[in-house]
Amino acid sequence: MPAPEIPSSLDTQRRTQILTAALDVFLRYGFKKTSMSDVAGEAKLSRQGLYLHFPTKESLFEATIRHSLETSREEVAVLLEKKGPLDKRLLACFEITIGRYVGKVGAEAYDLTEAFTSLAGPVLEEGLAGLKEAVTAMIVAEAGGAKGRRVRVQECVDVLFWAAMGLKHKVGTREEFRKGMSVAIRVALAALA
Repeated sequence: MPAPEIPSSLDTQRRTQILTAALDVFLRYGFKKTSMSDVAGEAKLSRQGLYLHFPTKESLFEATIRHSLETSREEVAVLLEKKGPLDKRLLACFEITIGRYVGKVGAEAYDLTEAFTSLAGPVLEEGLAGLKEAVTAMIVAEAGGAKGRRVRVQECVDVLFWAAMGLKHKVGTREEFRKGMSVAIRVALAALA
């Protein structure tokens, strides 16, 4: 039995290029109105070439969500290692995970919530749980891991994610998102003091 083929860095770069293009197109048009031709055009490859990587639009959508979450998780892991004011690191974390999508969702993308739930629900839930754990760890590490605070920290993290999700849909610019999250973070950290 031959050994499985190891993807080359060129294959990895191509896959990343496709998934980045797919995310932009899905955010612009939504799931139903996005065609494989739209994604192929954005990724600068033929439709047949796209089908070699992803046999269905559903598999492309799930891979796109998974890639986006993994990228966010990697960037948040770097933040965990950095030093500096906790509020600034938390703000950067929310910009990486949620704020990057502010202003990118097109008017035709009304069906994305349904597509997330039906096609990528477990992937999305797992990814968000991992991101929440990272944010919780960041706050607990800063707070010195005091006993009895972990539950309160998790509650504050939940509130921060709710605030971020609400702002993502309410505001039109990344700057408005930053301002709103700055307030939410200050309030949450004050509740933990």
